[in-house]
Amino acid sequence: KVSALQRKVSGLAEDMVALKIPGVGVFSTVTLKIMKRWHRAMKVVKNIEKTLEWIPTIDFTLHLPPHFAIVQNVELEANLK
Repeated sequence: KVSALQRKVSGLAEDMVALKIPGVGVFSTVTLKIMKRWHRAMKVVKNIEKTLEWIPTIDFTLHLPPHFAIVQNVELEANLK
C-alpha cells in the first residue's frame, strides 16, 4: 500500500510512487486507483446482468404471507438497463 510506503519514507508524496511490473509496464497510483474502480464497476455490471436474468423467473402470482409479498415494479428491468 502507498500509505505503508509513505510511513517508511518521510516526505514521499503519493504522486511520486509507482508500481513496476516486469514485462508489463509502470503504473502510477492514479492508474491503479482507476483500475480498482473499473474492477468494482465491472462487479456491479455483472450483478445487474444476473438480476436481469433472474427477474423473469419470479412468479408474482404466487400467494405469499404478507410480510414476504412485494409489488411487481414493471419498470425495474428498464431502469436497470
